Order: sequence, then structure tokens, then C-alpha cells
Amino acid sequence: MSGKLFDQLTCPDCGGHIGENGPPGSKPCSCFTPAPRRPRPVMDEPDPQDMLPNQAGAPAKVCRFCGKDLTGRSRLKDELGYVCKKCSDEDFAEQDEREKDLIKCPECERKLKPGAFLEYRGTLICRRCHAHHLENDRLKVGKVKLTKHKEHDKKSVKVLAIIFGVLALVLILRSLFF
Repeated sequence: MSGKLFDQLTCPDCGGHIGENGPPGSKPCSCFTPAPRRPRPVMDEPDPQDMLPNQAGAPAKVCRFCGKDLTGRSRLKDELGYVCKKCSDEDFAEQDEREKDLIKCPECERKLKPGAFLEYRGTLICRRCHAHHLENDRLKVGKVKLTKHKEHDKKSVKVLAIIFGVLALVLILRSLFF
């Protein structure tokens, strides 16, 4: 298949393009990469240098949410900077509050809003899993007729029985005359 076919595919769930190079200005499909949950900041103990007076040009250690100076105090640190304990707890409480309304799909375990589920054979599943099941239902294979195979098997058994009978007769005649 040519690469141009894949460049023109659009995801039915998120509306992004599927494939390496999409049309200019379009966003890629985000369905296969779950939104990363930001890790909790880790505790950054104050070091002895913090106890010295702040020299000019030294980076200030301030909370990135409230702006409080954290120099010489217990603080948390993540990839974006320093966070005081109070702001960290509030931030993750808000994040947990947003995620509590989400429901996991029983098949792929993606967390989605309750309205994003469709019923399939008595179970509520996400749209992606629903589309996958519908595609599999369309591709069901019909039964194979076995009459020709059975006739061939019967014929093979008859031929083998005749060969066995001829060999048995040869062995009996050989034992009588020799």
C-alpha cells in the first residue's frame, strides 16, 4: 500500500490524522497515547548552601504556584521546578477530583466520561472497542462443506485396506510354499 493512503486517514474518535505525515496544520491521532499523569514531585531536602545568605545571581527557589520563597525550607521538586507542600496537595486533590468522574472501559481500561460508552452485547464499552467488535463481526468466516473431504477419506481407507489384504495374502502364500 502506498503511504499516501495512510496520510489521508482521520481517526473517528479524536479527529486527528493517522499515519506519519498528515496534512499541514493537522494534529496527529492521540487515541493510542494515553494522557500522561503528571508524577508527584519528590521531596527535595534543603542543602547546607541554602542556609548561607543568597548571593547575587543564585537561582531563587520559589514555589511555581504561589511564589513563596522555599530557600532553606522543605520543598518538593519536579521537572517544572519547586513546589511547596501545600500547593502540591491542592494540585493533586484537584487532579484526583477531575478523574473521579471517569469510568474505565472493561476491555481496554481507558478512562473516559460516562457518555462516551456504547452498548455491545449487554456490556458498555468505549467507541474504539465497539468499532473493533463490529469489524470482527463483519469478518465472520462461513462453515466449510466437508462432503468432498469425507468421500476422499473413504476412498483412501478402501485403497489402504486392499493394499493390506494383498500384503497379507503374499505373506500367507510365502509361508505355505517356502
